[in-house]
Amino acid sequence: HDVAERRIREIEQARQPDEARGDFVAEFNRHNPVRLALGEPGLEDLRLSATFRSDNVEGFVRLMEADFGLRAEWHGAEIVLRRAR
Repeated sequence: HDVAERRIREIEQARQPDEARGDFVAEFNRHNPVRLALGEPGLEDLRLSATFRSDNVEGFVRLMEADFGLRAEWHGAEIVLRRAR
C-alpha cells in the first residue's frame, strides 16, 4: 500500500465526529506536485472516507465529482474543488 493512502485512511479512522475534515487536503498536497485547494467555505467539513492512490490525481478528482457532489477547476498545477451547482 502507498504510504499516503494509508495515512489518509488513518486520519479518517482516528478523527472524532466534531473535528475538522480538511486534513485530506494537507495529506494530498504533501504527496503530490499538483496542489489541491478548497474553493469555498464549508468544504473543510467534508467527510471523506475513501481510499485512493496518492499518484492517481485524475482518479481522485473523478471520485470527488462523482461521489461528493463537487466540481474540479484545474488551474495549471492546482485543483480547486467547489460544490457543483
